Amino acid sequence: TKDLYTADYTQLFDFLKYNQKEVEELKAERLAKIQDPLALMVAQNPRVQNDGIQNQIGN
Repeated sequence: TKDLYTADYTQLFDFLKYNQKEVEELKAERLAKIQDPLALMVAQNPRVQNDGIQNQIGN
């Protein structure tokens, strides 16, 4: 192994390639939440998550 300050681009490329599938899955999940209006509303408004139906009724 080399010290932390020496860049080994082959190792960096292999690391990125190894984690690419996981990154793409996370991007797909994030995109799915954005495209679903209700999921987007819940993600942006914590009161909807905590209060559930009571918040919608106005209690």
